[in-house]
Amino acid sequence: MTASSFKADVLIHVNSALDGTTFNRVAAALRRVEGVNAVEFAPAGAHLVRVSYDPQQARSDRLLETVTALGYQAQLVGL
Repeated sequence: MTASSFKADVLIHVNSALDGTTFNRVAAALRRVEGVNAVEFAPAGAHLVRVSYDPQQARSDRLLETVTALGYQAQLVGL
């Protein structure tokens, strides 16, 4: 298995609901983290962000820090 084929997913619960503009801001910040492959609204609701990433390059706690650095209260939910 090559390093680029590793994949993990995590859900981040943001305490305040994310509208389209806010989600785009959060998603853009997460996409700048090396190793992040995709960021999307989780199907369950406007509080959840699903992040797919390469765990060889990024860590879930770093993803959470990226969201909280924007001023949002958030928690890792996991998958």
